[in-house]
Amino acid sequence: MLKNAFVRVECRKCNLGLDYGFNFSKSAVAVNEVSKKCSKSEKGKLPPKTTDTLDYYNLIFGKVS
Repeated sequence: MLKNAFVRVECRKCNLGLDYGFNFSKSAVAVNEVSKKCSKSEKGKLPPKTTDTLDYYNLIFGKVS
């Protein structure tokens, strides 16, 4: 686990973004939360196929300085 690292999930439709601690399993939670809060998604549903996820969301990995 990296100290001070994070993952940011941004919706490509509405630009909503959420930051989470660096944990790959949390990135899936973040995608789910962003989809629920997206004003332009269809009833907050995830993309139909998991392989399409990156077509809808940007995953940004970074480190807090």
